[in-house]
Amino acid sequence: MQIDMHYYGTFAMARAGGFTNAQAQIIANAAQFIDDNAVQADIKIDKDGCWTAIATAHHSVDIENLSFADQRKVWVPFHFIPGNVGDKLTARLRCIKDSPIANAMMANNIQVSQRRQDEFGLYLLGVSAHVYADTFSHYGFSGVGSKGNLVAQDSIEFAEYAKKTNDWLSNKLKNFDYLASMVPRWSEIIQGKLAETIQADSSLGHGGVATFPDQPYLKWRFEYEEEGYGEAKTDWRDNQATFLEYCQKIHSYFAQCNNKQNIIAWEKLEPAVRAILAFEGSDIERSAQWQLRAENGQLYGFSEKIPDYNAEEWNQETALLTPASLEQFKQSNIFKFQQAAQYHLYFVGQILLPKYNIFVV
Repeated sequence: MQIDMHYYGTFAMARAGGFTNAQAQIIANAAQFIDDNAVQADIKIDKDGCWTAIATAHHSVDIENLSFADQRKVWVPFHFIPGNVGDKLTARLRCIKDSPIANAMMANNIQVSQRRQDEFGLYLLGVSAHVYADTFSHYGFSGVGSKGNLVAQDSIEFAEYAKKTNDWLSNKLKNFDYLASMVPRWSEIIQGKLAETIQADSSLGHGGVATFPDQPYLKWRFEYEEEGYGEAKTDWRDNQATFLEYCQKIHSYFAQCNNKQNIIAWEKLEPAVRAILAFEGSDIERSAQWQLRAENGQLYGFSEKIPDYNAEEWNQETALLTPASLEQFKQSNIFKFQQAAQYHLYFVGQILLPKYNIFVV
């Protein structure tokens, strides 16, 4: 999913799930920051202290994507939590929509967030919402470089859309086909890590289908390139239906956090959410739809603004905290986000996945 869901959709569902505006903003910021926190950094504390902030994402065509260790610590736990379906480990690492593992992660992290309300609890809810959301868009792909993620480029099909959307999809696919066709040529011309990174990109996660899993309105299908890794042709993937399912379920989880107090019923939210997800446009235009329907009262039943997401705010905070005083650091958003992210990484990698005999993180 993209910013329209990870920030604006998460904010709306948290607000409707009983959180205050300020609490919902922290949850939504943490959910989106998973995608924006792409650099590991050592933060100096006072004179002699030092604390390491981990990365929770890498950008496309990033050298770190080549590292299997990095894939295991970034893509698997934060973006493609394994679904544990199949015999081989490569199959079991594939993300599965709303999987038992994803729900076990949510149940645990909600309990921890409630015990840590005054510390990193809200930030952990945001981290968890991001990971859970991605199971509804990234299903069928894994967070490690694998032949099982490769897609036959001429097999990708779309339902019919408005001309503007059809043109965008057509151009996206043409550009994507061209880039895929150039990979062998680049490998001959470009020596070293860049060529390897370009080639590896389509075998990592949903790199083989670009951002098609992230478009809420899209209905599409494809064929895996390698036999034995998937169906000859996948069923139609109805992103709108699966994104709607996610909104309903994360709203229920948020309501659970607040003992179903001060919540807006899903039945009241659903018509506006359906309309937002059906909107055909860019991530910026889709984000504006969440804000528009919140402000005009169609979403909640009353008018309230969803604040803009500031992509650089927490990253800049990291720079401002170097060096930092101990108390300044402990009260910072970046510290609390990192506490949440590092707890999640520990729980998923060292506690949850080993229960299913998955040792990868």
